[in-house]
Amino acid sequence: MAVAGAIDNWHDEILNFFDHGRLTNGKTEARNGAIKRMYNYGAGYDFESIRARALFGKRPGRLKKEVEAQDEDWRASKPVCCSCREPLDEAAQMAGWKAFFAPLLIAPPRFHQDFVCHACLSDEIYDFPTLTSPASPP
Repeated sequence: MAVAGAIDNWHDEILNFFDHGRLTNGKTEARNGAIKRMYNYGAGYDFESIRARALFGKRPGRLKKEVEAQDEDWRASKPVCCSCREPLDEAAQMAGWKAFFAPLLIAPPRFHQDFVCHACLSDEIYDFPTLTSPASPP
């Protein structure tokens, strides 16, 4: 009976959802949740700082577009390896990444964080002495 009473009490509000193109306040609630998280993460900040962050902070969509634009600019600049000065081969880096980590993992979308080609990186990795190599006598 509690459900029937709730439907009777909220009849107009419930039907407004269907009468007005199924509009909800979901986006507002999501933004309020994000502001609450900013408030919790920004412990010690004053109200004006949190307000400025909520009003003018970067949104994830804008940030993603900016990163993608930077990535396209980086690829258009024809980057070279800092060791051998050869052009970076993204396919070789992707193959090296998959071989080094695991074939089941999803590869990262960008490689411009490291400016060393796969061949130079492999040479650096395999030049280090291993623990299994025999120790030289004193």
